[in-house]
Amino acid sequence: MTDIDLNKARKAYNQQHASCKHRRDHSGNQIQFLLTFDEWLDIWQKSGKWAERGRGWNSYVMSRFNDLGNYEVGNVFIQKFGSNLRDSYKRAAESLRGRAMSEEAKRNLSISTTGKMQSKIWNDNIAAGLRNRPGTRCPSCGRVSNWCGWVARHIPTCKA
Repeated sequence: MTDIDLNKARKAYNQQHASCKHRRDHSGNQIQFLLTFDEWLDIWQKSGKWAERGRGWNSYVMSRFNDLGNYEVGNVFIQKFGSNLRDSYKRAAESLRGRAMSEEAKRNLSISTTGKMQSKIWNDNIAAGLRNRPGTRCPSCGRVSNWCGWVARHIPTCKA
């Protein structure tokens, strides 16, 4: 790498290192960044994805296995941001599956949402966004819908 590339790499390393100071895992423990600059850079260079790293669905990021533990050698790998996000949502959903909401939590949720009115502009924007979503065609009956539960509910049970 040239000096310019090393300066960019050092800046990216410092940003990732600093961002960990404010992050916690699902247990509430602080996520520590234990990689040295040389270790961090070596992981990126070996992956061959340095030029494709960054923000965005198809960019590459440094991830922890199962989002557990610290950023350290042996516990990190490079993957696409979209895959990392999808994996984290899947694990979050699995951890919440089967949990009952306490009465206090239900009460607090009810209090916080009761009587909340959104502006007409907000409602119109949401409705317009829903109307303009591309639809999905059922391969069995040919019907088209842009309802979010269409693929999950209608298509597997369609009897046409």
